[in-house]
Amino acid sequence: DVDMLAGPRGRFTLLDQRRARALTCWCAELIPAAPGRPSAADAGAAEYADRMCSSSPALRAALVLAIDRLDATARGHCGRGFLDCAGAQRADVLAAVEATETGLFTLVRNLVHEAYYSAPPVLAALERATGWRSGNVLTGSSMAPFDERLLDRVRSLPRAYREA
Repeated sequence: DVDMLAGPRGRFTLLDQRRARALTCWCAELIPAAPGRPSAADAGAAEYADRMCSSSPALRAALVLAIDRLDATARGHCGRGFLDCAGAQRADVLAAVEATETGLFTLVRNLVHEAYYSAPPVLAALERATGWRSGNVLTGSSMAPFDERLLDRVRSLPRAYREA
């Protein structure tokens, strides 16, 4: 399964297997699956973050540090790594990371949102649920012609300004 933005599912170029699994779990916790919508992990957000950060030394270091701090926080709160924490514990660990490592948390959160809300299955689900089409930004949409008669009342009013 290949996504144009995330790349091949399950393939990470920057992260080792443990960090990749931790990031994938982090993504699933940030945006869990909902009826008719995949989780961020299922939408390829972890692969996307890996791919986006792999070309920048600063982002590479920040992503690795974010995952390592996540794991260290889990060990401090739960006595085990993030992957070994239960669901409620994971939420508590993420809240602690958000509070203590705001910049790192924000980096991951922004990458996850960027990946998720550009994933074709998510965009299709949003269109089904709301009628909103992401492609309208590029292609436009049809509108009814403007009825100039709607301006007749305003045009009949006296001027509320003076000529300069």
